Amino acid sequence: MSFTKRFAGKMNVILVASALISATILAPSNASTRGLFGSADATYDGVFRQSLAILGLVAANAEVPPAAISWLETQQCPNGGFEAFRPSPQTPCNASNPNTWSGIDTNSTALGAMALAAVGKNQSAAKAVQWIKTTQQNSGGIPYFKGGTVDASSSSLALLAAKSVGLNQTFFTIRGKNVVSYLRTVLSDCSAEPNKRGALAYSRTPNLLVSPMTSSQGLAAISGAIASPIRGLSQPRRMTCPSAKPTTLGGIRDSVAAYVKGALAENSGVMPSEFGSGNDWGSTAWAVIGLAGSGFNPNSFNQAVEALQANVITALAINQTEVNPGRAGLLILAAVAAGENPRDFGGRNLINNLRDTLS
Repeated sequence: MSFTKRFAGKMNVILVASALISATILAPSNASTRGLFGSADATYDGVFRQSLAILGLVAANAEVPPAAISWLETQQCPNGGFEAFRPSPQTPCNASNPNTWSGIDTNSTALGAMALAAVGKNQSAAKAVQWIKTTQQNSGGIPYFKGGTVDASSSSLALLAAKSVGLNQTFFTIRGKNVVSYLRTVLSDCSAEPNKRGALAYSRTPNLLVSPMTSSQGLAAISGAIASPIRGLSQPRRMTCPSAKPTTLGGIRDSVAAYVKGALAENSGVMPSEFGSGNDWGSTAWAVIGLAGSGFNPNSFNQAVEALQANVITALAINQTEVNPGRAGLLILAAVAAGENPRDFGGRNLINNLRDTLS
């Protein structure tokens, strides 16, 4: 499914932007793209895919090209936030606008903050997280665009961004509510079908719609994990009914992990697409990162790693000219988290594949 179709949907663009999808429109070669990973149109995913690429290289102890860091720095707005892409960094940033789905957004800003922190740009990273804080609503959650509808994916990424600069979950607290209390409201409980219990819905609705993509990405974010080492501490378990929803971040993490582990097992190690039939390789990579980073035993995700390796060409979202750099960065993160070699993952050198896309 194309990013354009996701963007047009009610919830689709919020989840992972087009860093996890192939793009086919080529962007012009000029100063605005010099140092950017990937030649595809960056309008909707420039900062997101750049940040995933940088995070992947850092996780693999590979050199990050200085031009790539410079590109990301020039994209940051004076208030700390990031738009998905600024064709002309010399012009003023566009304010966050949920009505037009444009301007500075929390997902680009969260990934930008993590990437900046990973390369030692701590002051700029902290400024980005401070801007995200200004978008928090009274429910405790974070919207994609300031003033828009709160969602679980944006809220989870905000938590991960805060951790990247040394802040904990209490940073995002407003009127006694925080991101954790919001996530609890979108956690599927024991009234759901057994194989959906513990999953995250994308947003709060009367009938929570379980989202495999939100759950996978949310688990990685809630765990605070970007390529964390495997600790093998425990196994996720299904909610035991009757049971109240967990109240702590760790409890929510374990519930989501149980759902993700079960979803992988039911679909031959791959997270199912929520946009129709088929597999979602991006969500599968997020699931590996989340389970490994949460400290769960490798048998929770070994089958997913094997599936990613066996389908690495598809998982990289290769178009006619190059791999998708956001996908490459994400697969590197998953490989490192699982203890695999990203320089020989399914027969591909993901580091070289990523570097070859640099503009």
